Amino acid sequence: MVMIHPSAGNTLSLRVSLQRVPGTLGRLTSALGAAGALLDAIDIIENPGDVIIRQIQVETRGEAHGKEVVEAARAVEGVELLSVSDRVFDRHIGGKIEVTPKFAVLTRDDLSMAYTPGVGRVCTAIEDNHELVWDYNITKNSVAVLTGGTALRGLGDVAATSAVP
Repeated sequence: MVMIHPSAGNTLSLRVSLQRVPGTLGRLTSALGAAGALLDAIDIIENPGDVIIRQIQVETRGEAHGKEVVEAARAVEGVELLSVSDRVFDRHIGGKIEVTPKFAVLTRDDLSMAYTPGVGRVCTAIEDNHELVWDYNITKNSVAVLTGGTALRGLGDVAATSAVP
């Protein structure tokens, strides 16, 4: 049998409220370790008095194992599980690709140079010399992802919209 080890690709962030009693954090980390989770980071988020709010990042072996790890955390006396998030899904919120301007457009002059009428001069120059396309537009920074959604990373036939970056 092949043993699948916890990995960063299956990292959960657990936000927990711990009673400020000696040993509470130790019991929690021991329970997570006993469940097979690999602890990556433990951060203090708030310290409002009789409890302390921490965020704990743990690597798991996958979705089913992640559920086991969450249940192990819930079972620890003095610990309240406030939230669980999947860091992979967190990184995909809003997509992974972003278009940002290379310079700030703060004034009318900036806008005139970046767009109309300035862009017309650049378009005309490219029309006159097609090689300039590589210097003056996004062509050299573009990536194309073409998929029909079939056999995406071994998932089988998923909708094309699921495969868009």
